[in-house]
Amino acid sequence: MTRTPKAHALGTALRDARERQKLSTRELADRIGRNHGEISRWETGDRTPKPENVAQVLTALGIVGEQYDDIMSLTYDTRAPLWVATTLPAQRQQLAALVAMEDTATMINHVSPLLIPGPLQTRDYAEAIMSAGNLSSDEAAKRVAIRMRRQAMLTRDDPVKYLAFIGEAALGQIIGDRSAMRAQFAHLLKMAQRPNVVVRVMPSDRGWHPGLDGPFIFLLSANQVPIVHLELRRTSTFLHEEDDINAYRDALDMINKVALTPTASAQLIMERMS
Repeated sequence: MTRTPKAHALGTALRDARERQKLSTRELADRIGRNHGEISRWETGDRTPKPENVAQVLTALGIVGEQYDDIMSLTYDTRAPLWVATTLPAQRQQLAALVAMEDTATMINHVSPLLIPGPLQTRDYAEAIMSAGNLSSDEAAKRVAIRMRRQAMLTRDDPVKYLAFIGEAALGQIIGDRSAMRAQFAHLLKMAQRPNVVVRVMPSDRGWHPGLDGPFIFLLSANQVPIVHLELRRTSTFLHEEDDINAYRDALDMINKVALTPTASAQLIMERMS
């Protein structure tokens, strides 16, 4: 059975809760009278525990209150074709799931027509975005910190291959001030020199292409089905069914044909720095 993004998120939440208690899967299994291999499959999302199993795990770990409710909410409709996050807790859960998927991905294609993609943002650029949104100062700070931590996937010892398609409009949109934008452009050029990172600009004079429909992230992992992540103003979702994946593969093919080469993209970014 295909591992769904929500099942993956539930597994990640269970693993994180266990690790915070510094317990092994065997130790947790002994506490609740289950096989440790079964717990491992729950945590990877390969098997989906029943709600009563999750409640048993959380009780054994001493988890109560809001955290208990948030994790329990993941136990329902884990096999549904869509997992739409419309509340702040659900959006946090999806963000945690996205970070976990990025950590295990081998290739990421990121299409961002209006903003510099998160994994390539400077702290000043990210803070300017978060501070302008309708978020509390604490929530904005948390999101910036998570965004900065996500960038480790590009610089770790075994980094993910990352291809960013950035709209030319993103280069002209002033986020923060011009000094912050010059620093952002310099950071883009520096990251594009890494062997695992490719930056390509989608020029504004090529007519319509799927990159204009909105941002998306296409994640590929070894021995797993591809996942597409979509994020809008108040909602986000993951797509994993074959028809959806094929549609976004086709979109990437079309974007690849209209985007500038890495060399031409770097030249355009340097021109915008002046």
